[in-house]
Amino acid sequence: MLRIITVCFLAMSFLVLFPILAQDRIKNGKALTEAIDSKNYQKADSLLQLSIRQFEKLHDFDTLSTYIQYVGDISYKQSGPKQSIKAVYDFIGWINKNDSSLDLLIKCYSNAAEFFGNIGQNSEAYTACKKQAELATKTSGDQRKEIAFCEYNMGV
Repeated sequence: MLRIITVCFLAMSFLVLFPILAQDRIKNGKALTEAIDSKNYQKADSLLQLSIRQFEKLHDFDTLSTYIQYVGDISYKQSGPKQSIKAVYDFIGWINKNDSSLDLLIKCYSNAAEFFGNIGQNSEAYTACKKQAELATKTSGDQRKEIAFCEYNMGV
């Protein structure tokens, strides 16, 4: 009986805490965007590092793959395109070290290609798309749509 009560308590705690944690993530993302928009890059970098640590503790590397834009933006605004390219690839390497699933890496390179294109680094965007397509061919299942998307972005 005590086990049932404990399990019920834990389940209800999770149901109550999960929306709160989700809202904190949204607030962090919003605060991060506001710090970048207001050109407070030191605050933005602090918020980014905090978010990365939080998602790392939760082993939520899938969400972290969407933070490639933030990593690149902050580095680009502080140090220029060459440093932002390095920062993005270093971040992808770190994600890969912690969770090396091909689907996650495909998503990372897709996000990186989009970021590179947005800052006018088209050759890096092409390289990231090429890597994305290469990884897509290694996954199981039907990846024709993913590969076609990559080829379209590369102009093939």
